[in-house]
Amino acid sequence: MPWYDEAVFYHIYPLGLLGAPKQNDYGEPQHRLAQLVPWLDHLQRLGVTALYIGPLFQSVGHGYETTDYRCVDSRLGTNDDLRNLVSAAHDRGIRVVFDGVFNHVGRDFFAYQDLIKRREESPYRDWFVNVNFGGNNSFGDGVSYETWGGYDHLIKLNQRNGQVVQYLCDVVRFWVAEFDVDGIRLDAADVLDFDFMHALRQVANEVKPDFWLMGEVIHGEYSRWVNGDTLHAVTNYSLHKALYSGHNDHNYFEIAHTVKRNYDMGGDRVDASTTLWTTTTSTAFGPSLPTSATSIRYTSLSTRCLARLPSTTAASLPSRASAPTGPTTCCVPLFPSPTSPILPGLPSLHAWAGCAMRLPRFLTASTASWPSPTANTPSRACCLRDL
Repeated sequence: MPWYDEAVFYHIYPLGLLGAPKQNDYGEPQHRLAQLVPWLDHLQRLGVTALYIGPLFQSVGHGYETTDYRCVDSRLGTNDDLRNLVSAAHDRGIRVVFDGVFNHVGRDFFAYQDLIKRREESPYRDWFVNVNFGGNNSFGDGVSYETWGGYDHLIKLNQRNGQVVQYLCDVVRFWVAEFDVDGIRLDAADVLDFDFMHALRQVANEVKPDFWLMGEVIHGEYSRWVNGDTLHAVTNYSLHKALYSGHNDHNYFEIAHTVKRNYDMGGDRVDASTTLWTTTTSTAFGPSLPTSATSIRYTSLSTRCLARLPSTTAASLPSRASAPTGPTTCCVPLFPSPTSPILPGLPSLHAWAGCAMRLPRFLTASTASWPSPTANTPSRACCLRDL
């Protein structure tokens, strides 16, 4: 199984965490990245197995207006500092994922500087999208172009240009060779060219076993990005929104609808080899909890599961200390009702949903007794993440 299927991620925005100046004066490197090495011991104690960090490379301000993809931002340190950080993480069993800002660049990027100086004579005029020398931008550069989000300091790269594609693919190869990075989070992947992402996937397959590509995608048919030819994963904003508003509004139909939509797009489902239980009907609480249940493991949605359990359940579960092999992320799925199929093997999603659960690993191989709700068994939301 690839490492990223069961990784526990920790995210760091280094320019903010390390107190870097908001604007880059491109002065002498400040070795702030070295301050992160002691954090790795903390992450290891937390059980973190992957660090997503970025942006890291030379930029004008917030980091997402890259000016040099091969040089660490001087506010953070040097290439040696980043190489040492990645090596220290690997020594602790922690993979490292960089932020890849490949959709756009900053105004100090070498190709754009050549463009505004040499204008129509620049060999880089086709590196950007919709360049118009009869237009202007808010900086008075005497040229207009396509941007990200309407921000003139984020100049969109032309990913249909073969030279641009080759340049960015070589950047990925450089990051692996120079820093031994394990994957890339692609910024603004929802507006990246698909042929470009296909090229990135070929590079990923080439540079390192199980090299991971994850894209920032807000909305859309996620399977367009996540497939064998493009990316390994995307950000699931639709599920995040459903979980947040569904719990706050007690609207579990929104969660059910979103989970079903994810499955309809080809999202990972409950392991078909796992035996699912049957349920009976309880007039007081809807369907009863199973009298015994083997915990169900999910893949892409494995870090959270939803369940609303009777208040007596917490006392009936084994303690974490009795687990012989330590905790793992596993979950009991939402309890079904007799109508509206929602998950394979489960008739539907019922509004018992309420909290995230983390169960001891040994429950994946054995069974635990669950009390069935009755008319005199009050229910409550509970969170059993650290049993």
